[in-house]
Amino acid sequence: MLPPNKRGSPGFWSRLRLVSDEATRGIGLLKSMACSETVCLVLLAVLLLPCSSSGCMFGIPTLGATFPAGDIFLEKGQSLKITCKLNKVDNVTNAKKIFFTAGKERVPKRFVNVIDMSTAELLIPNMTLTNHSVYYCRLQTMDKVVCLNQVVVGLKPQEPKNLTCISENWQSLVCNWDKEDHYLPTSYTILYTLAGRGSRSQLLRCPGDSDRKNNTCLWDFTTSPIYRTVHEFYTIIMTGYNALGNVTFPPIRFHHYAHVIPNPPENLCAQNVTTHSVVLKWVVAYPMQNFPPGLITRVEFRHKWIPEGQWIIVNTTNLPYNPADMTLHITNLPYAHTNYTIRVQHKSQRAQDKGYSEPATVNITTESEKPTAPPKVDIGGFENEKLSIRNIYLYWERIPECLYNSDGFEYQIEIEENGALSNIVTADKTASYIKIKNLSHNAYTFNIYAKNNLGVSDAPSVITVPHYKSSGIKGPLAFTKIEYDDGVTELSWNEPDTTDLIGSTPIIDYTIFWCENTKDKAFQCTGSMNWIRVPAKANWHNVTIPDKNRTYQFAISANGENESSGLSWTVCTVAHDKVIEGLTQVSLSMVGSTFLGISWNLQCSHRIGQVLGYNFRYCPIFSANTAQLRECKEPSKVQFVQGDANTKLGNITGLMPYTAYMYNLTVLSKGGEGVGETQFATTLEAAPEPPSDLVATNVTNSSIHISWKPPARPNGNIKYYEVNYTVGTTKIDGTYTEHTLVDLPSFTNVSIYLRACTIACSNKSNVIMERTLIGTPSKIDMVHLRRQLNESNVKVSWNVPVNRAGYIDFYELWVEEHGKNASDKDYTVSNQTSQLVSIPDCFGDKPLVYIFRVRAVNKDEYNQSQYGPWSDPREENCYSSGFPSTEVIIFFSIFAAVILVSVVWCYGKRFWICLEKMRNVPVELPPGLDPSSQTFAPTQKPPLDSSKPTPEDIDDSEMLLTKSERHGRNPSGDSSGCSSAGNNDSISLTSNRQISTDSGTEADQLTEGDSTQVQVHVEMDPVDAVRNWQVMPDKFTPDQSNQQIEMLSCMQTYCKIGEANNSDVATTGPYIMLGEQQQPPQENNKGSNGYVTVEQVDLMLSRQESNGYSAAPPNGFMLRKGSTSTAEETPSSCSSRTSSASGSPTLPQAALNGYAKVGNSGPPAPPKSANSSGYVALGDVNLSFKPPQHEDETPKIKQIDLCNSGMRRLRLFLNLLLLTQAGGIAQIKPSICIYSLTTSSNFKGKICKGTLIFEDNFTKLDPQKWTHEITMAGGGNNEFQIYWNGSVAPPNASANVFITDSSVLNIKPNFLATTYSENFLTSGNINLGKYCTASWNNGCNRTGSGSLILPPITSARLHTINTFNFRYGTVQVRAQLPAGDWIWPAIWMMPKRSTYGTWPRSGEIDIMESRGNRDLGSFNGGTNIGVEMSSSTLHWGPDTANNRFRKTNWERKTAKGNGYDKAFHLYEVQWTPDYIKFSIDGNETGRVTPSSGGFWQLGNFSSSLTNIWANGTKMAPFDQEFFLILNVAVGGTTGMFPDGISNPKPKPWSNASPNTAFKDFWSKRADWEPTWKTDGTTALKIDYVRVYAL
Repeated sequence: MLPPNKRGSPGFWSRLRLVSDEATRGIGLLKSMACSETVCLVLLAVLLLPCSSSGCMFGIPTLGATFPAGDIFLEKGQSLKITCKLNKVDNVTNAKKIFFTAGKERVPKRFVNVIDMSTAELLIPNMTLTNHSVYYCRLQTMDKVVCLNQVVVGLKPQEPKNLTCISENWQSLVCNWDKEDHYLPTSYTILYTLAGRGSRSQLLRCPGDSDRKNNTCLWDFTTSPIYRTVHEFYTIIMTGYNALGNVTFPPIRFHHYAHVIPNPPENLCAQNVTTHSVVLKWVVAYPMQNFPPGLITRVEFRHKWIPEGQWIIVNTTNLPYNPADMTLHITNLPYAHTNYTIRVQHKSQRAQDKGYSEPATVNITTESEKPTAPPKVDIGGFENEKLSIRNIYLYWERIPECLYNSDGFEYQIEIEENGALSNIVTADKTASYIKIKNLSHNAYTFNIYAKNNLGVSDAPSVITVPHYKSSGIKGPLAFTKIEYDDGVTELSWNEPDTTDLIGSTPIIDYTIFWCENTKDKAFQCTGSMNWIRVPAKANWHNVTIPDKNRTYQFAISANGENESSGLSWTVCTVAHDKVIEGLTQVSLSMVGSTFLGISWNLQCSHRIGQVLGYNFRYCPIFSANTAQLRECKEPSKVQFVQGDANTKLGNITGLMPYTAYMYNLTVLSKGGEGVGETQFATTLEAAPEPPSDLVATNVTNSSIHISWKPPARPNGNIKYYEVNYTVGTTKIDGTYTEHTLVDLPSFTNVSIYLRACTIACSNKSNVIMERTLIGTPSKIDMVHLRRQLNESNVKVSWNVPVNRAGYIDFYELWVEEHGKNASDKDYTVSNQTSQLVSIPDCFGDKPLVYIFRVRAVNKDEYNQSQYGPWSDPREENCYSSGFPSTEVIIFFSIFAAVILVSVVWCYGKRFWICLEKMRNVPVELPPGLDPSSQTFAPTQKPPLDSSKPTPEDIDDSEMLLTKSERHGRNPSGDSSGCSSAGNNDSISLTSNRQISTDSGTEADQLTEGDSTQVQVHVEMDPVDAVRNWQVMPDKFTPDQSNQQIEMLSCMQTYCKIGEANNSDVATTGPYIMLGEQQQPPQENNKGSNGYVTVEQVDLMLSRQESNGYSAAPPNGFMLRKGSTSTAEETPSSCSSRTSSASGSPTLPQAALNGYAKVGNSGPPAPPKSANSSGYVALGDVNLSFKPPQHEDETPKIKQIDLCNSGMRRLRLFLNLLLLTQAGGIAQIKPSICIYSLTTSSNFKGKICKGTLIFEDNFTKLDPQKWTHEITMAGGGNNEFQIYWNGSVAPPNASANVFITDSSVLNIKPNFLATTYSENFLTSGNINLGKYCTASWNNGCNRTGSGSLILPPITSARLHTINTFNFRYGTVQVRAQLPAGDWIWPAIWMMPKRSTYGTWPRSGEIDIMESRGNRDLGSFNGGTNIGVEMSSSTLHWGPDTANNRFRKTNWERKTAKGNGYDKAFHLYEVQWTPDYIKFSIDGNETGRVTPSSGGFWQLGNFSSSLTNIWANGTKMAPFDQEFFLILNVAVGGTTGMFPDGISNPKPKPWSNASPNTAFKDFWSKRADWEPTWKTDGTTALKIDYVRVYAL
């Protein structure tokens, strides 16, 4: 082969391209010669190529040339260098204007260098593999091609792959291989040399050129060179060729003899076939008989009793090798009377595992013989059937069919009764058992033989059955099987009952039998019987069944030395924690129109495990009475009834009325279910489905003819149709499907619908509206006449007819002079209800009288006049120009005076009433200025109103204000007078107002009592230490952290907090008196039970630390009487305190043994006796207060110190009582913080359990909480709205977000065309600019076009990603959903940082999603999935294709006609580290509680996927912070609104056509716009949003 031409002349296609670029003008000329453009190009190239020129191409005038010229071939990694030289140089044409392109792509300037004014060079280093790229040198100023080169970058020839050489029967050698071109056509040559001295010089090339063309080569005895057979090894040499050069690859040592494949053995035959042997003979195919290494022989056989494809290998180790006469004697054929296939193969002794020849095969059948053995039996292999007559079943182990040994195989039974042969005839014989009927009670011996057409087995198997009534052995009791998933069956039983046996036979062992069967009941076996013996002491045994996918029966017998009880079958099957069995006494207990009530009994109830419930399988059939028609009309359905072993009743619900059903009831347990009996029933009649396709076919001016289709499901016999129309109701016989409505008013819209009636009537059919034709108008009322002042003209007016019966084309007015028809005049008044008529003046003494009548006239559809009747006549006298009479003047004067007096009296009375009200308006002054607000005398009761605070309770400034707070917490409603208040740093309690705290809790109203003013100051020292304290019971455990002590009773001025429960010491009573003893309820004695005088009490607290609970927290707080700044004295019990730098008292000594000192009895010490005074046990202690008896008396309260020591059993200070006024009780709660599992990166301060960490009651739209989404991206669903706000919306745009006066947030969709115009949708531009928040999917800038219009809807989406994010908590949103077709409201959450990747890897929590359609899906009787349904969903998965949201999607529906748009509902999600639960109005919708494997295990994802949440918790991806989103979308093409869903007006767009969805939706605006009512129902209304910590 010649070396490649790397720099050759231009190739044909390069020249043809240049011809195409430069000779365009010539095409026109050639076209005039009637040639096509392609043919013209080829002709032009052929004509011009031979010409000589100094340009780029021969015969083509060009601006220059490239060097090298023509096609360029490069090896991968080499540099491409092309020099372009211009023929002519001037200011326009020079090298600075040269640039290069690779195809249509411009080569960067950094690869182009200008050599001189006429020459530029292209240099691209390190070229990659390229297949025929064309590089052009172009001139920028003239945009013309100077010249071109075709460049191919490839590789030198690569070593071929998959080289194989095979010698067929040592007569030829064929080599094949696969080549690789790498963009350059590559060919290969092959040759081989022979091993041995001097043989390398013999190069045996491939005959012909098949190696170059077809990558194959053949040598045989006819080729030149020929196939050299005698050499065991060859050396193969291959060479590759392409444009980059030739490559000879390393030589390959080829083992010739190892790759010789012989032909199959010849003349194979079988001789001397017996029952178990055969002799095979064959010869080795020529020329392999002389093959130097020799051959290996493989012999195999198979028969039908082994699996398909399996072969048994015959041992040929000692087979003599005689190529001309091979003989093998096979003696191990296992079965007589069996067909065998035998095959023989050869291979070279030098070959490896492969290399065998095709097999030679022969088929034989072994000889037959009689059975060699009877079937195996066991002593207990019989069963006495306990009926009125004696039947015996005998069981044996079935002999395999392969051992039948001949045709005509059967089992032969020989019967001996009481030792003598009997001629009893056997019956019901099968392969596994035989049933012998009508036997006596005698003892029997049964001899069982195997028999075929050549004879019987030499010896029988024997089963002995004892006398029926004298057997000394009974069978085991309650034989039960328990099935496990691994195929193990546990069998258990109870010992036989031998109480009624005399001289019972000892049991030496049990036999457990099992056999395959199609039913899991005590039916006889269909498969082979197997058994095993177990010891007599055993009462259970495990059996591993051969195939756990098959059903097996089990039986047991108790065996003595010479007799057995016989078989007892399992009475109950229990699969591990479940029961698989049938039901008995299944019957129909009740029948309704949509349900069937079924009753049943459960078998084996005494051995039942855990029954899960029952399955009803049912389907409608054609008829329950005719066996041939008992076939399902549709696939069966399954209805589950939850229950246990005691459940005996259940209902099949949701059935179609008046329909025949086939049903089957089974019991269901873990892992399986039982069998059931099929039964039949027919449901009762019910209201039918509505009639359909109601149409009007003939309409006149007084009748409408209608027709309809009967109900698709009549649900009974249609008795009649009820026709309802605007002017009445009528009934039609149920056999008719048409009717004419008569006596209808003309030109009237008549609304018509039907109901079909059986025992009840259906819902309405489709409603049609038809208008009757134009008819005769009704009679007009008498005309009205009004004479024009001092004129003879009379204005005649009238009312339109009550029944116009048409458009009233004109009226006819008839005026006649009374008694003179000659003066009659007809006036036609076109569509007016008045007319000015001139009547003559009066002449003479007798006035003239004129009569006026009018009628209405319609023009019907045929332009025929329909005249209404004339009105009743109205008379009018002629006109007289004289002065009015005196009587007329007097009458009108009196009438005007009466009117004037009435008006003056009415307004005067109203003015007097107003003045009286102003006199009685009271003057209210603030408490300090109003004398009436002074303190009441001791004997008086202040006037209290339980429904509102008294003036003493209200601040002066508050009297001037009216407060209205929708979401404020209510004042305490504790009627006992002991109420709760939050903790303050300083709380001042006075008699002139209520207690108010920063926690929002208010103290109760003051109770009735003396009005002495007392001021009590609460001082916390220091405050921060107090707020974190926990009140701990003795032996505190974490589950007590939520413990609350409630007020048990309040009796006037005494309140009780719990019970004294320290029973190991005597107490002075459960009450502690503060101050002097004042008439205790029982005895006036300091030691009386229930009261002690307490001047000072030390009470102890403990505090939660990070590492446990401290017995002595560092600080306490004090409650002092009097001044708000200074304590009156230091208590003696805390006398060990010293002032710190801040002035706070120090700690007291620890109280001892669980007791606190009461009074001034000295240092704390245990009581000396049970009646010791001055001590009280610190269990749950009651604190009580006695009010002063006189106005000037000060309460005897010195001080209550809460000191910090290690006292035990203290649960007192969840409620601390303070005296506020005589008889008034306030309640202080120290702050108790149990830290929450909730976290929030935005919440400031600690988060305790139940903390309200986010709240918006929407008194305004707070930008510190909510951020607007501004985009046209479509929400990922190609939705139809723009999300925007006032920052980008035009000033005239209707607001999408607004707050109503009732502080409710509204998110309302509007029309973009209302803001701009209809034409704007198809040609306008919207640029959201810097405010845009999502640019994908043209979200920031769009221009409308004819088919792809702008989003036609404007709406809003609010989120908290910039202001509030949290992990775990309870979200509550009280909202009312919008109504309107294709509206999509949502309340949801998304992750703040998407820790696990893009959606849905990091999750999505949809608290609420709904559809605004009122009848979506239910229009034709389906399920309403519109505004009557709300769904809650979690989205999660490794990618969109594996989004497992269907596993975590729940729906809740309202009652029909009562959607979520009718009222506010509370939507809630509770998100914890263990579960996520959704609720609506406190009713759980659904929850997910992942196991330890988390959502990855729940999703059951493919093992090929990587667990993306492996580093998270089990709640991943829902273990990161999320933010809140509120929005209203419209439409979309991703399936929220499915195609084909029923709706009163069809869905206007297709999800399969997203590019035209906007336009299709908007073009059908007339269909859906009426559902978007203007009363505000299209808005998502949100009352509040709250988030609580866990």
